[in-house]
Amino acid sequence: MLAVLLGVGLLVPLPQNSAGAATASFEGSVREAGSHAPVANASVILTGAGVRKVIAADAQGRFAGPDLAPGRYVLAAEAEGFAFDFAAAPVAILSAGRTTSVDIDMTRAAVITGEVRDEHGNPRSGIAVTVIRKVRAGATEMPPLEPARTNERGQYRVDRLPPGEYVVLASPPDRRAADTAVMPTYFPSVTDQQSAMTVSVVPGQTVDGVDVTMQSAAAYEITGTVVDEQGGPVRALIAFVSQSIQTWVPNQSAGLRVRVTAVMTRADGTFRITGLGSGSYRLTPLPAPATPPRQLPPEITAAAVNGNRSTLQVDVRDASVNGVTIVFRAAR
Repeated sequence: MLAVLLGVGLLVPLPQNSAGAATASFEGSVREAGSHAPVANASVILTGAGVRKVIAADAQGRFAGPDLAPGRYVLAAEAEGFAFDFAAAPVAILSAGRTTSVDIDMTRAAVITGEVRDEHGNPRSGIAVTVIRKVRAGATEMPPLEPARTNERGQYRVDRLPPGEYVVLASPPDRRAADTAVMPTYFPSVTDQQSAMTVSVVPGQTVDGVDVTMQSAAAYEITGTVVDEQGGPVRALIAFVSQSIQTWVPNQSAGLRVRVTAVMTRADGTFRITGLGSGSYRLTPLPAPATPPRQLPPEITAAAVNGNRSTLQVDVRDASVNGVTIVFRAAR
């Protein structure tokens, strides 16, 4: 099995600067929300079309960015002990020959800590812990930070959090067992995000004891064969999404963070995918590489998420699914 975690987002195309065109600039300060006290020596991250710059603010929180192509830019900031709210990132519209003023607000960082254990009370190491902020009723946002990992004692710590309400998700490594599968589990011990308990934090607060008990479920398998359009066996690489985090905001595009797994068929086109929990799996066959890659390249992860003409959806509902036939259709 090969696994990779893929974050899928949206990029907004912005105008590029042509040679000899007039440039634009901006200036501003990084400050603490509410008090407007300067945040010293913060790093300001500027993102535009084909542009990503990191600019150092001074001891008074001031920063400036000269010689930029006119257009739309998003600004973010990082500073020790502070959190930045990506949902409220300021946008600067820069005009040629002008200096635009923009300020960036940060809050004192909040922290969530806890332990992850199995159903028998044993600590689980190497578990990815993700916090998902609830931005308003019925809506969540894509976590901007990489997941934390539990240590050998099952302990985790997630910092740099802006104030808000969060659900905490513990995702097991992509290891497959014959009879049971450890399921992605929300605090305190549920597999359904709608049933998860909410953790509230305020600026500068540390919330301890957010412990997760991992849940297991019966494991099933999918077996079958990949064939060509004439019915002959095909050796292929089958990619599918094994875990996912779906987030959304009303009237905006949804976000998706997924773990993609790939298996190779045998020479006769047969395959067996084991250790699956109940759910829907979209199996996408791709040309088999000469040797299995150590890391899945972007085109494989994209195919698993988006599918192609050969993709087959298989619903696993409290039983294994055997005898599946996937027709490998030529690309058009």
